[in-house]
Amino acid sequence: FPGVKALDDVTVNANASEDILLIGMGIAAGTVGVGGGVSVLTIDNTTYASIAGNVSAGGDVVVRSSDDTEVLVVSGALGAGFVGVGASVGVMVIGKDTQAFIADGAAVDAKGVGIAMAGVGGVFDGTLENGDSADGFDRYETGRKGVVVQAESSEDILNIVIAAGAGFVGVSGAVEVSIIDSDTLAWIGDADINQTGGNAGAGDTQGVYVGAANEARAVTFTGAIAGGFVGVGGAVNVGVLKNDINAKIRTGAVVTARGDVEVNALGIKE
Repeated sequence: FPGVKALDDVTVNANASEDILLIGMGIAAGTVGVGGGVSVLTIDNTTYASIAGNVSAGGDVVVRSSDDTEVLVVSGALGAGFVGVGASVGVMVIGKDTQAFIADGAAVDAKGVGIAMAGVGGVFDGTLENGDSADGFDRYETGRKGVVVQAESSEDILNIVIAAGAGFVGVSGAVEVSIIDSDTLAWIGDADINQTGGNAGAGDTQGVYVGAANEARAVTFTGAIAGGFVGVGGAVNVGVLKNDINAKIRTGAVVTARGDVEVNALGIKE
């Protein structure tokens, strides 16, 4: 059995997080005042945790990935004068690929009877906290034993774009564009799970758990204020949220467990 052997647990983790504050402001005053503010943010993340070979553990085998993103973007402009012009633009593009997987051709055995015997905490149980008013994902209160493949991601976004123009002639315009494309996948490929030796010596609670979850919460505000004898204001807000959540055991996989085999995909969009 060439590969990784452990009396207890084998754990593969990949974790990423972003906490971003972006502010763009422009202020101008005079006989003719023109103010402009532009904020542009691009995130392109890939976070993978995987096993692509042979692993044997007396305890548990855990493959986990996570990517959590928090963003606050503020873009503002003020133009004041006999002619006041304010223009503000905010653009945010977030692309994320978060995966946990056991690849094609791998062989993984996890007996679930390791030294610690506590099992793996934080495993999704397939339900949302508080039902339709979901504010998170329910997890098993006690540790799960065996093979756990779990991917999790989140986006918490606040994007504010404001423009103001004041004067005898006041003109203002604001444009905000938010595009979020976050893919979260957990999978077992064409692999052998708990097949060595007919799974002899496995614990009664040995299981296989594949779970993927994404929580996306976004608030965007776009405003334009124009004041004067002639006042013209306009605001445009464009939002695109395209998040895919996928948990699967793919064709060709051979999976054995003395306990449960669970595959759960969970999503929250607000």
